[in-house]
Amino acid sequence: SERKRAMPLIQEIIGREESFVGFQNECFHRDGRVVFIEANGRPFYDLHGRLMGYRGNTQNVTKHKRMIDALREREADLTAKSKSLEDVNSALRVLLKQRENDKKELEQRFVSNVREMVFPYLDKLQKKNLEPQQRAYVDIIKANLGQLTSPFAGNIRHLNFTPREIEVASLIRDGRTTKEIAEIIGVAPSAIHSHRDNIRKKLRLNGRDVNLRSYLRDLG
Repeated sequence: SERKRAMPLIQEIIGREESFVGFQNECFHRDGRVVFIEANGRPFYDLHGRLMGYRGNTQNVTKHKRMIDALREREADLTAKSKSLEDVNSALRVLLKQRENDKKELEQRFVSNVREMVFPYLDKLQKKNLEPQQRAYVDIIKANLGQLTSPFAGNIRHLNFTPREIEVASLIRDGRTTKEIAEIIGVAPSAIHSHRDNIRKKLRLNGRDVNLRSYLRDLG
């Protein structure tokens, strides 16, 4: 095995009469252990220029060889684990992407169902001769459903709006007047003015000549 591998190399070196450095070979120690020997040598000749042999030295590099082999094995193992982790991460990215797509599809289906199956009946109710309180309830239901089916609420959630401010902002965005919003929500107009001030403050619109409805419409 090892002898068959080494002999052709040794014969080739001798045939070329070249020096060699770091030639490693596996052999048996006198106690029966397998050891690795590293040899260095250079040819020497007689007075007539004939090759007499090689002079050099050998050293036992078994510990070094096994350490190198262990490092290579560890490197191969880490490379395999790294490849496995990359494959897992790729699979997770695909799953997360699919989950995100499924979530968007579900949201779109929900919005579509509400707008097609609920809003038409609310529109019909609004055209009926309802009592003021009944009409206010219908308006509130429609406004709240409008918030659920609009990306607007999600777009302003990071602004730390309260639920009531989100409701008021949504109605302002839809073109409702302060009086109409007060009637829909069931509070005094002064409360709506206070909400409007807070909304402008959180949007950093205080002291700026910016139409609040137009600004809210641009948010989504």
